Amino acid sequence: MNVSSWSACSRSSCVMARDHRGSPLLTLTPRGEEALARVTDRAAKLHRTLFAAMPDEEIRATRASLRRLLADPLDRHEGAAGKR
Repeated sequence: MNVSSWSACSRSSCVMARDHRGSPLLTLTPRGEEALARVTDRAAKLHRTLFAAMPDEEIRATRASLRRLLADPLDRHEGAAGKR
């Protein structure tokens, strides 16, 4: 999180910082939890609209592929045989 984002979140009372082994541990305040719930609800509605025409199985397969890519970054394989 960059400094301006942290400042905005801190001023809005959406997050709280606690010392955690020398690094700040951020937790949502009740106000932050409410804001996250609103954003999540709006995102879910938008996703349903955007992907309404796409079959559920295609959405599941795409999500599974993305999860695998995020769990096993391609850059780890750079320089390996069969460069990607």
